[in-house]
Amino acid sequence: MGDSSYEEILCKPKPLSSFSVASYNILADAYSSYMTHCPGNFLSFEYRSSLIFDEIREMDADFVCLQEVDRYYDYMEPFFKNQGYESLWMKRPSYWNPDGSLIAWKKNVWELVEAMNLSFNEHPICQKNQDYARNGVGVVGMFRNKENQSGVIIGTAHFYWDPALENVKFLQSVMFKSAVYRMKEKYSVPVVITGDFNSLPDSPPIKYLTNQEFSLNLELYSHKEILVIEKPQEFTLFSSYANYSELRYPEYTNYTPDFKGCIDYILYSEGLRVINLRKVLDSNDLKQYKGLPSEKHPSDHLPLQVWFSGSD
Repeated sequence: MGDSSYEEILCKPKPLSSFSVASYNILADAYSSYMTHCPGNFLSFEYRSSLIFDEIREMDADFVCLQEVDRYYDYMEPFFKNQGYESLWMKRPSYWNPDGSLIAWKKNVWELVEAMNLSFNEHPICQKNQDYARNGVGVVGMFRNKENQSGVIIGTAHFYWDPALENVKFLQSVMFKSAVYRMKEKYSVPVVITGDFNSLPDSPPIKYLTNQEFSLNLELYSHKEILVIEKPQEFTLFSSYANYSELRYPEYTNYTPDFKGCIDYILYSEGLRVINLRKVLDSNDLKQYKGLPSEKHPSDHLPLQVWFSGSD
């Protein structure tokens, strides 16, 4: 991770060969007790982690982006090391929230050049108005392919959950994209960002992230500072799953008794081409369940995976 790596990427960006990125909110052990619809014997982390690990092995992704990761040091980090991955984990800045966001990468293929941890509480608006300080975090990394020296930026984040606080999620989306933009400006390589954005496809946070026109509900954005923050659109992001089905997006990426919808995403920039998508379970697959997790599905979310290649 020395200066020569920076200069090499900055001066000689090369086309990427194919690689894949997975994203998955794995349901933190600390929050599993809220899933009262699921029998308790299927909620223990010992039980669920074995299923999560099976899914990660099966996906065999170059980059694994996880949200709601706790039990990092005793479960997740040792697992990834055993599978030939290195990992970065950013814990949420709260005693009451022991989970965080994680990126793991195949260490025989990719080298970490630079990492950035994001705490969404650090925006000046959060200092003025604590309603915005909801302990969201993200991780961004610049990676170099060890074989051909090409580079890619990978980021993942978890936005606040409450549907009534769209303004908080919008601020988090601006902070996330702005941070990724700063790294992209430095290295001039393609970008993939993933996460549980807790926002439906037609919401302002997702429309903002994917460079679509959007309007803000001024009743939600009663604090005028949110309306005047810088909202950069300096680079374009596309949603990998935007044309997944006749419904455009998958029916669900989150499936609980109280909410069922698409709120998880893998977005990518110019310089990349989608060559394959992982199937996402739909109503036909899930109609037998009141909600997830279940005996066979270890989280209330469903995993996403995209295979990319470099584009000319």
